[in-house]
Order: sequence, then C-alpha cells, then structure tokens
Amino acid sequence: MTTMDFFQHQDAARRRTAGLVFLFVLAVVAIVLAVYVVVAALMDRLGDLRLLAAVGGATVTVIAVGSLYRIAQLRTGGETIALELGGRRLESPHYGSGRTPPVERGGRDGAGLGHTRAAGVCPR
Repeated sequence: MTTMDFFQHQDAARRRTAGLVFLFVLAVVAIVLAVYVVVAALMDRLGDLRLLAAVGGATVTVIAVGSLYRIAQLRTGGETIALELGGRRLESPHYGSGRTPPVERGGRDGAGLGHTRAAGVCPR
C-alpha cells in the first residue's frame, strides 16, 4: 500500500479540479450551441453569427447568475445544506447553553445513511 503526502494529495486535487472545470466549460459550450440551434431553427436563421453571439451571451448570463446564486446559498454552511436535503434539527438536552444541535437527515429514499451517525446526523 502506498501512502501519499500532503503535496501529492494537493496535486491530485488540482488535477481533479482542472478536469471538472474543463467539463463545466464543455457543458456550457454544448448548452449554448443547443440553445442556438433551437432558436436559429425556429427563426430560420441558422449560420447567423450575430444570433449566435446574442443567444450565447444570454445563455452564459443565465448560467453565471444561477451558478453565483447557488454558490451564495452554499456559503451559508452545512446546516442550510442539510435542511435543504430534507434534514431536521435534532432536539436534545445535551445541546443547551448556546450550542447548535446537529441536523437529522431524512434522506429521500432512506438508503445509504449508515455513515451519517458518525457525523452527528441521524436518519429518521
């Protein structure tokens, strides 16, 4: 078994991040082209570069605004995400004096929740 040090983990994470960014950009380009083809076909203007620029700009703007909105939501922390995924706050006498109790995760289908107990989250 080989062990990786911090710097190897960091390099591996950077490679994965670069791959994910590449796939995201590829997905945005594919979405722009798909929307352009539909709009251009409806308007009978296939090959119009000005239409491509307009549709591309509008599509990228919608994707950017949606992405920034989601990033802002995720910055609020783990509790918000757990509640969004169907979790509920646990009530316990052990969480008095200003401590925030953990959030219980219900899960959409109830499967795969065995690991959540260790993280202070319990299935319903």
